[in-house]
Amino acid sequence: MSNLPLCIALWVAGAAAGTAGAAWASCKWPSTPIRVLAGSAGGLVGVAIAARAGIGWLVVADLSWAVIGPPLAAADLTHRWLPRRMVWTLGGTVLMAWISAAIAGQSADRLLNSVQAAAVALGFGFTLAVAGGLGMGDVRLAAVVGLYLGWYGWTHVLLGFVIALLLALAPALRRLWQRQADGLPFGPYLIAGALSAVPW
Repeated sequence: MSNLPLCIALWVAGAAAGTAGAAWASCKWPSTPIRVLAGSAGGLVGVAIAARAGIGWLVVADLSWAVIGPPLAAADLTHRWLPRRMVWTLGGTVLMAWISAAIAGQSADRLLNSVQAAAVALGFGFTLAVAGGLGMGDVRLAAVVGLYLGWYGWTHVLLGFVIALLLALAPALRRLWQRQADGLPFGPYLIAGALSAVPW
């Protein structure tokens, strides 16, 4: 239970970050369901991080998802907007963590895999965006997901995106059935897929 303070701290950080992110996106206080969702997401990631605390730079990458992931999901759910600064901050933090891990001798090949996975995800996402299937915010976030999961291997990259698509399938079909013109906020599903595919 030595990690209990870290769990509590990250739960609070997730809730605070989610609320702040939603408020930043909407310029108003977010609804209670959004705050509960953001806090719960941050808390669950915090517990997972605490369970693997002490693994060096991997924790830095995880922390970036714990702090930035919930507000990104909240902003997309609330206003279908993935703030560019938050996405690039997340990606930059993950990249610096992987570079530092590679310099520390963990594996230069893993860093290369991460960059390649980010490029593939960016290219595939951009193709879908041109076809009208994704917004550019989703494309940028997909590249960050590829960067994050690429460190663990291509199997985890594929798994993360498959999970995201499966999670989004039912809401997408419901919108199609109800003939809703607005697009599906795909960011939360990308974030859930990324966190689900990590070998905790």
